[in-house]
Amino acid sequence: MQSTDQSVDKFNIIYSLLLVVTTKSNTAMRIIETARRLFMMYGYHKVSVDMIAKEANIAKGTLYHHFSSKEDLALEMVDLFLKDEIKMMETISENQNDPWRIIEGHIKSILGISARQDQGILLLLDLTTALTGSDNLTKLLVIVESFFANMNSIFENAGLGDEKTITILIALIDGLGFQALLRPGYFTEEKIAEITEHVIALIRGD
Repeated sequence: MQSTDQSVDKFNIIYSLLLVVTTKSNTAMRIIETARRLFMMYGYHKVSVDMIAKEANIAKGTLYHHFSSKEDLALEMVDLFLKDEIKMMETISENQNDPWRIIEGHIKSILGISARQDQGILLLLDLTTALTGSDNLTKLLVIVESFFANMNSIFENAGLGDEKTITILIALIDGLGFQALLRPGYFTEEKIAEITEHVIALIRGD
């Protein structure tokens, strides 16, 4: 079981690992990595395609060869982030026979990175907010729906309830994660452990 201090920095790990396992070209990954850095530094709306191409040391046409627009690039980044979350949950599930330990690991991971105001989480919120107001909303919803379907499948396979119960459980965890993002001082490691115990007891009906 990972402690809060040992919670995986999801956003940074995904881009280091994907350089090895992705089927995308080195150029595409360089574009993604460059955009990630710029989005983190300046925010999504303040970064242009010209800035990304210049920083990546490529022609603007090369960028458009791999991504049709800045929004398309943002969608790819959101998709990679959420797929990494699923991989991590699958790893936790494979290493734990107790379904409640799976939930415990997930809650502590989410609350830990949120309380640290992890840059990856902040960027994910920035990107999804920007895409919600764009013509790519439908594509974003497909990515998000796939993520939640995979999460439901993992929890169902662990015997944690039916689809409706799991949907409520995920919403509860996400809500706590958002609180931790807004109230990092309150969500100390000790408080996260305490809240996790209460959530599990509530779900089990203890």
